Amino acid sequence: MIHYRDGGWHDGPVPMDPTGEAFKFGVGFFETLLYNGERIMHAGLHEERLQNSLRAFDVACELPDIHAVCTEAALRNGLEGREARVNVFCPVEHGRAEPVILAAPFERPEGPLRLRVHPDPVVNPMAGHKSMNYFFHLAAHRSAMDSGFHDAVLVTPNDEVLETCFAALVFRRGEQFVTPGGPGRLPSTALAVAGGIIDIRPEFVSLDLRDFDACYSLNTLGGMMPVELLGDRRFAVDRTTCRTVSAAIIGKE
Repeated sequence: MIHYRDGGWHDGPVPMDPTGEAFKFGVGFFETLLYNGERIMHAGLHEERLQNSLRAFDVACELPDIHAVCTEAALRNGLEGREARVNVFCPVEHGRAEPVILAAPFERPEGPLRLRVHPDPVVNPMAGHKSMNYFFHLAAHRSAMDSGFHDAVLVTPNDEVLETCFAALVFRRGEQFVTPGGPGRLPSTALAVAGGIIDIRPEFVSLDLRDFDACYSLNTLGGMMPVELLGDRRFAVDRTTCRTVSAAIIGKE
């Protein structure tokens, strides 16, 4: 795989310093961007979130032109005309980070989605940052997949709904759209884009979901997808809203 690091392009594995924080402790931050076959989507929103995390933890890192380099990564890997997942990694080694940018083919999952409530409540002080130490999320996702679901929904000890392992959640009550509010969630770039299309209001959402008619999963790669089942609660499948919002998130119908 052709990748960007140290200000240039390389083919092959990415070396890591075994004495560095990234190798030993998974210290670092990352972003996942969509290349929709023609262009990189919402690079500015992803770069802003990444910069916020780097500043919050005082990590020295000089980012390249994210839009240009991510586009080049997709093209150098022969992905023109194909959807691709482009990752910007900032692994921390000895107090600073050198960006590594990779691109690989991506196939969007088919909906509607079935979500399992993860049995272990989560209190994560790093929830506001897309940390490279993602093991909890991966383990929860794999457990849900092994049980026949698409993903897991993370909740707090008081049964407050947060998000899934890889996506933000939106619920519809009549004509009103709401998203789980409060701390403990990753600021979602897809949700920010969706908020420019439909009015989405944050509020406390408990696992008692009887008041809601529909549920949606939103992330960078999948766009907005309908959820038909969350735990034991079934929802109406609203594809019309998903098509409209997804067009803005992924850049095409």
